[in-house]
This record gives sequence, structure tokens and C-alpha cells, in this order.
Amino acid sequence: MNNKFLIALWAMGSLSLFAPQINAEPKNMMPIDILSLPKVSKAELSADGDFLIFQISEVNWKKNTRVSHLWRKKLSSGELRQMTFGLDSNTNPIWSPDGSKIMYTSKRPGDKHSQIYLMHVDGGEAYRLAELNASPKNLKWTEDGRFIYFTGVKEESEKQQKLLKKQKIIPSFESDKIQRLLWRVDVALGIVTQISKDGESVRNYSFSTNGKIIVFNKASGDRIDQRHEGDLWTMGLQGEDQKRLTDNGYYEGNVSFSNDGKLIAYTAAVNAKGANYYNTNLFVLDVQTDKSRVLTMGEFSGEVKSYTWSKHGQQLYFTANIGVSTHLHSYDLKTNTIKQITSGDWTIKGWSYQNNLDTHIFTIQSAAQPAEVWMSKGSDTQVTKIT
Repeated sequence: MNNKFLIALWAMGSLSLFAPQINAEPKNMMPIDILSLPKVSKAELSADGDFLIFQISEVNWKKNTRVSHLWRKKLSSGELRQMTFGLDSNTNPIWSPDGSKIMYTSKRPGDKHSQIYLMHVDGGEAYRLAELNASPKNLKWTEDGRFIYFTGVKEESEKQQKLLKKQKIIPSFESDKIQRLLWRVDVALGIVTQISKDGESVRNYSFSTNGKIIVFNKASGDRIDQRHEGDLWTMGLQGEDQKRLTDNGYYEGNVSFSNDGKLIAYTAAVNAKGANYYNTNLFVLDVQTDKSRVLTMGEFSGEVKSYTWSKHGQQLYFTANIGVSTHLHSYDLKTNTIKQITSGDWTIKGWSYQNNLDTHIFTIQSAAQPAEVWMSKGSDTQVTKIT
């Protein structure tokens, strides 16, 4: 038989081994397959709307953990670029107000806790902003980009650290002595300053639109029952001129000023009378009268997850769980009506809102597909996939 013919037959047989099986049944995903899927989260749009920063986490089976890295997409060109690398996770990316830098948190070799790192928008080596004595939470830039505020507990005394290291004492799960304080770090100098006072715990906070006042929830400690004793207060940027706004028996979360500074919105798991053990609802407090009113009760039976003020301040956008999914809604302050903006057999996660662009950024996740990043405008029901 012709040798060339035999070689041709052999090649055809070999190729058939690697040819796709068109009629093959799709393979069912096992739990390990689901866990191995990359996860997209923490997406945020730059102030000019041209860049998207987000994190992708993947499983590292050897270290028995997920490792997250930051990615950047230029929406005008579609260019996609990985911004961080290595074995250590890099999480919680936040744009600087001018869009020139990206702040994120990471615990690198030599760091006692997670630290704040800054990176230029075009990439390059990131640098640690300061040496923090506790992992930072609730990070926020000031509007002028000079400072970054965050909450964090005070470092244990040197004596306690040695005892913990030698396992002579057991760390407390909940202690009435732990306070979560408010701090700020000077971006140019790297100097860290304590803002709130010892003996008071700050769970959440935000700045007024003019950037001169902080509204925050203050409690005596970080324990769960102590949080419910907390109330809303205001103070200056350096902790001065504290003023109490509420005096009740429930915890107010996610506090923020309206655009004109006349109202303060917050969430609380209570009803209109302040009784506990209800779905989390959305409230507004009149700054002049110190009176609160609930916005999301009555015919609305969902549970509020997060919210923000609209670009012009006439609406509050919020995400709410409405059974088996979470969707975007709006509350009109003039008509006192709620409108569901998104709908479908999927759920919204990681939602953020770019105020100056009136643009929503979020991930959509369903049983049929892993999360991807989508966007929408204002109260428009149309959503657009961008990753």
C-alpha cells in the first residue's frame, strides 16, 4: 500500500481524536467547577466615564483561598488590561476624584494588616500610602483628593500582642472595649490622624456635598448590642463641633446627606414606629426638624440593600431584595412613589452609581451565567453589558 496513503489515513484518525463532538451531551457542572469560575465584582466608573476598574477573583487551590486582582477597561476603545499581579489579593478599587489614581487595599509581605495602596491610572508599581495599625474599612476620598478617610480599630497594646502571639490569651470574639474609630491619611504626606474620639465607635459615615461636614453613626462600642444604642451625629472634618441628630433604640446604617444638605438618608431594620425585626427600610431625616420618615413600607414589601441620591437630588436610587432576586428601584421625593427599574430572572450585585454621569454600574448574576459588569442610565430600564 502507498506510504503516503497510510500517512494520510493516520493523520485523519489522529485529528478525529481532537475534533469537537458536535452531538455530545453538555457536561453538567460539579461544585468544584462552580467554585473554580472567576468572579467579577467591585466595578466602578471613572469620573469622565471612559474607564472601568473592577476586580476578578480566582481560586488558588494550593493556598485554599481566592486571589483577587484589578482590571481596567477603556470603554471608548474596548482595551482591557490587568493592573495587579502576584500571589496577594488586591481588592476594593476606588478612583481618585480627578481620575488620575486608583486606591485599593492589599496585605503584602511585611504588612501586619491590609494597607491602602495607590496606583497611577496607567499602571506601574503601586505604593503603600502609610503604615496603618488596623485593616481599613469604609474608605472614602475627600472631594479635593487631599485626604482618604477610613474606619479601623486601634492596635492592641504591645503587651497584649505578645501574649496573643504566644497564645497566652484568647482573642475576644466580641468585646465592649473595641471601638471602630474614624481616621484620615494625608495623601501627599502619608500622615495618619485619628478623627473620632476614644470611647466612641463609628460604624458608617459620609460627607456633605460641600465637603465640610461629616454625618456618622456613633455608638459606645462595636459589639452588636452596642450598635443598636448608636445614633446619628454630625461633626467637622477634624472631629470638632459634634452635634446629635437622633436618639432612638435602633441602628441607622448607610447614612448620607442629600445634595442640598437638607435631608439625611439612612437604612434601618425597623418599621415606621422604630420597632425592630422588620425588613431593612429606607428613611430620610429632616435636618432642621430632626424628624424621620420611612419611604419603603406600605405596598412595597422588599428589603433595601443599598441606596444613593440621584444626580439632581429629586430621587433616591436603591437596590432591594424582592424575593429570589435583587433589583434596582427609585423613590421619587415629590410624588412619594417607588418605581422598579430593572427586572428579570437575575440578581444585581456590587452596584455603584456615578453621580455626575447619572450612570449605574453593577454586576448581573443568574443561575445560567456567572457575573458580568453592566451599566444603565438614570431611570432607564435598558441595561448594557460592558465586560
